[in-house]
Amino acid sequence: MAPKEPERNLDVSMRIKELRTELGWSQKVVAELLGVPLARYQKWEQRGRIPTEYLWAFSRLTNRTIDFILTGGRLSP
Repeated sequence: MAPKEPERNLDVSMRIKELRTELGWSQKVVAELLGVPLARYQKWEQRGRIPTEYLWAFSRLTNRTIDFILTGGRLSP
């Protein structure tokens, strides 16, 4: 059974925060690299509802696949 939308969003927000901290980047650095205001990026880390174009950009910045960011690398059943 697939996770519900709010739960999935929290998983994504946790993963983007974990990836950022693994790389030693501040929220401000990532926001600048993505070209968004800091407050917007902070909201994404809190709620995980990152727009698709920024999800792709974040994927490229962190050298992780979209699948990993969305699912933690787990394949859907």
